[in-house]
Amino acid sequence: MSEFFYTLDIGEEHGKALQKVAAFWGHDDVEDYAAGLLCNAIQHAEAWVNSQIYKIYEDDISVLQEIYKARNEKTHKGQVPERAVSESDDEIPF
Repeated sequence: MSEFFYTLDIGEEHGKALQKVAAFWGHDDVEDYAAGLLCNAIQHAEAWVNSQIYKIYEDDISVLQEIYKARNEKTHKGQVPERAVSESDDEIPF
């Protein structure tokens, strides 16, 4: 059993609503359907939290991206990218 297994009492009002929605969508296993709904809601909530964190640090991230970009341009200035394959086409195995 997973260490993240939870049993939740959602109460009579939400329980009846859950049974109604699960039946409408043809789910016989109401608990499994509820687990799927909860996981989906958690994913949406986490995405929202991540977006809020990004908004808080957006200016700092932009500054760091500019510093990184400038450093990489300075480091790679004048360098010719290496060829990914062998110089001799005769060595290609096909």
